[in-house]
Amino acid sequence: MAGIDLPNGKLILLYMLHQVKNVPSPELMNWAVESLYLDYFSFVQAKEELKRDHLMTEAVRKGESRTDPSGRPLELCDITPEGEIVLLQLLPALPSPIRAYLSSAAP
Repeated sequence: MAGIDLPNGKLILLYMLHQVKNVPSPELMNWAVESLYLDYFSFVQAKEELKRDHLMTEAVRKGESRTDPSGRPLELCDITPEGEIVLLQLLPALPSPIRAYLSSAAP
């Protein structure tokens, strides 16, 4: 299990969403879990809380042609303007090695 607390996990997800726009939800999950900063359960909790607080969105875009393995259009994730504000205020709290790793591992 990842050794990071939920607030830092949410900050990491905001940073990821800031780095890559319109990221498919499964790709975001893989990126987060493969980073070893979040496990699956903390990822799901952080993502749901960010959506609840309107700091990120997750939705199928009109005209989305990419599909998941079952043929449904992909849900894409983005940071909201409110999420950008929170990220800019809290970014100094995210250690630079984590930022560097996440930037280099971006899908």
